[in-house]
Amino acid sequence: MDTLTELKGMPASNGFKGFLYISLIAFMRIAGHPLNLAFSIGLPIVMYLIFGVGKDYSSIELPHGNVSAQIMLNMAFYGVVIGASTVSVGTTLERANGVSRLYSTTPLSSFAFILSRMVASLGVVTIAIVATFSVGALTEARLDAHLWPLTGLLLVLSTVLASLLGLSFGFIFRSDAAYGGVSGVTVISAFLAGIFLPLEQMSSFFQDLAPYSPFYGAIMLVSAPLYGEAVKWSWVFNVVVWCVIFASISVLARRYDTGR
Repeated sequence: MDTLTELKGMPASNGFKGFLYISLIAFMRIAGHPLNLAFSIGLPIVMYLIFGVGKDYSSIELPHGNVSAQIMLNMAFYGVVIGASTVSVGTTLERANGVSRLYSTTPLSSFAFILSRMVASLGVVTIAIVATFSVGALTEARLDAHLWPLTGLLLVLSTVLASLLGLSFGFIFRSDAAYGGVSGVTVISAFLAGIFLPLEQMSSFFQDLAPYSPFYGAIMLVSAPLYGEAVKWSWVFNVVVWCVIFASISVLARRYDTGR
């Protein structure tokens, strides 16, 4: 409450006053719960160890790595989605407690509020990425040296999409429905993007549907360096469109929520 009081006393033109503090609070909300943080980090690692280590296909060579590395990237991406969306969907708790309306009386703009959740998500997913990559490097994942930081950066950039997904559900639904909705969209989209199962093993219907799913463009961009593929504009378009959709929902829903 003291922070909100200080924010209220600042000029309305300063839309980012208190931005760093609010970002830190959002990060600590999940980092302060060991089980939540362990789930965001532990699940991708466990799934990588189950599906990417000790298999006949693990050591199959790809242009700039091996299959084990591809599975590591897939699971790290899933960790990014879990961590970022979990932080962002926490806005539902603020909404239920009326905190979001208190923020609307301060100079903190809607854009700054949403961006603070992305910054908090960045801290969580960075830990998840480093942990997954560390396990991968110590086991069977093989990538060309310069691809470790490159793919890591691409995974970090995916935080934007995942954060906006969590925010959109956080502002539309109550807490229970929001978490359930995000989990459902995350799992279904992960399957459609070929994160858990190669698209080649799916039916033609799902293969045709995959390019329109929320995570398809992002995971293709992350995986492209491993195969030495040139970036396709359709992948970038997919990411941009879904970011715009989730961002628009977040902004409109928050304005409605705080304007009632």
